[in-house]
Amino acid sequence: MNEIGKFLANDLEIWFNRRLVSLQSTDKRLWDLTLEITHETAIEKPQMLQSRAVVLAIPAPQLATILDPLIPRILPEFYTILNSIQYDPCITVMASYPAEKQTKLTFRNPDWKAIRFPQNPIVDWVGLDSSKRSNSQFPVFVIQSKAEFAQQFLDDSDLQPATQLLLLQVASLLDPWLAEPEWTQTHRWRYAFCQNPIPQSYLETLDPLPLVGIGDWCGSDSIVGSIERTLKSGTAASAWLISRLSGL
Repeated sequence: MNEIGKFLANDLEIWFNRRLVSLQSTDKRLWDLTLEITHETAIEKPQMLQSRAVVLAIPAPQLATILDPLIPRILPEFYTILNSIQYDPCITVMASYPAEKQTKLTFRNPDWKAIRFPQNPIVDWVGLDSSKRSNSQFPVFVIQSKAEFAQQFLDDSDLQPATQLLLLQVASLLDPWLAEPEWTQTHRWRYAFCQNPIPQSYLETLDPLPLVGIGDWCGSDSIVGSIERTLKSGTAASAWLISRLSGL
């Protein structure tokens, strides 16, 4: 899935392991950004940057937290909108199985790629991730949980119990061998699915300086899928930002 991002970022300088911890405007019409640099074993001295404009492509609750110190200088409606946006969480499990299981994938029809379980209290969706690759030798599944199930585990340091419950549930729904994968990767998504995206394609302000928020929380909920909303949001926001910067 990240190949698209890698292609688009081919000529860009990308920094990893840096977290924005402070955003302040200056009298020189520049944003001051403080980045916390983290590694597996230590946190380095913060990095300071300046920019004419800032684009924040993160979930609305995280954006609200970053902008909280700036509220006296940013339009109140901006902050109010951000705090009104709600997300459902999700726990996602990727599970891989032995090659010999490739012949046992006809759960409902020979050509299935994904199955949704609207009535199940734990599992929301199961996808055959390996079907995206024509030369895949091993069946790989992606399992997404229901929001209510994920909520129980959001703050747990150990996600193994959640992983096992999801695997057992999928095994009971599709086939018993799915309970015993060769390996798994589990990730918690605190902000997985935006429930009430705003009508606007992006949220912007010029006071005190150009700043724009984009993401799956922008754009009409009539747009099918958060990826489509995010793409349209970024495209529209880039046009707005370019037009503003050209006049600065």
